[in-house]
Parts: sequence; structure tokens; C-alpha cells
Amino acid sequence: MIRSIIFDRGGVLLHKTAESIDEQIIERVREQFSRVFKRAKETHKVDLLKGKISVEKLCGTIQEEFKNHFNLIKEWKGAYIETMSMNKEVFQLAKRLKKRYKIALISNVPDLHVKIERRKTSYKRVYACFNPILLSCEVGLMKPEVQIFRQALYSLRSKAEECIFIDDRKEHLITPKRLGFRTVQFKTVSQLIAALKAKGVKL
Repeated sequence: MIRSIIFDRGGVLLHKTAESIDEQIIERVREQFSRVFKRAKETHKVDLLKGKISVEKLCGTIQEEFKNHFNLIKEWKGAYIETMSMNKEVFQLAKRLKKRYKIALISNVPDLHVKIERRKTSYKRVYACFNPILLSCEVGLMKPEVQIFRQALYSLRSKAEECIFIDDRKEHLITPKRLGFRTVQFKTVSQLIAALKAKGVKL
């Protein structure tokens, strides 16, 4: 029996992913500087997502190479705001599901994105729909690590077989599936609804 449904954020609850933001930043800076950005982002990716280094600190470490050509933190914020938008259909689906099931959120996300979202009234309403909310930069764990899924089970007080985990990335479904979760790779809202119904979820 399904008791809990866990959503991913980027690429599911939000239309785009972090890679889309990176692409937007690269478009905003000149080619020679984009190489610096990509190298630094790749080097610090795990620490950034686990909250061991903030976006602001990362930008500070490479701003010297940009000199006065660009304000990287400003460009990053602008790229996020320009790129990311809520998938309202998925959010409405989550709200419907909340009437019958526990609804949770697991996301690999750097601190800056969370700060921007929490300042917006519309996003505050979204976050209020989910409990628990496990954000990698706050819990120090990230997908596909086993610990973040175990933390979700503990917080939900659910067994793995009572949970469905939804993510757009196939590689992030491997660990929860091994733990006993039922999983759905998100592609479209209609496909998600059909997959949930096939797993016995009532809408």
C-alpha cells in the first residue's frame, strides 16, 4: 500500500534543471570566461550541492579571473530567475495527492537557488505542500546516496515499499529502487499520472 510520494525538484516540480542555469550563465559571459566557470563548477560540484561551499564563496574564488568584466554572482542570480519556472501542473498534482498521501521533496540544489525561491511568495506556497523537504545543501546529503533516501523514510515514518520516488533522471532512481521504493522516471504530467495510477495511487 502506498503511503508516501516523493518528488524531485528540478526537471519535475520545476520545468528546467541546474544544467539549464549553467548554460544560461555561459551565454552571459564571454567564451574565455565560460571555461573558467565550467572548470570551477565541476571541481566544486559535490561541495556546492552538499552545502560545504556556498555559491557566493565559489563565485568569490573565481571572480578575480573575471576581473571587472562580469559580476558572476549577479549573472548567476539573473540566470536562475530567467531560466527556472514552476511546473504548475505537477504542483497541482502534488496538492491533489496530499489529500490522501504524505508528500515529500528531495533535491540536489545549491544554497543560492533555495534562497531565491524562499523569497518568492509563490514558492513559499509550494514548499508548504511538502514535508519533509530534503535539500542537499541543507542536509549535507545528495542523490543518489543511500543516506538521503533513508532520511526520507525516517522522516516520513514509511517503509521503502510504501513509497514512490519521482525523478527525471534515470540514474537517481537506481538507489531508491534497490532500497525497495517504487520509482517513476518523469517525462510528462500525463505520463506521470498514468504511472502513478498503474502503481495503485488514487487521484
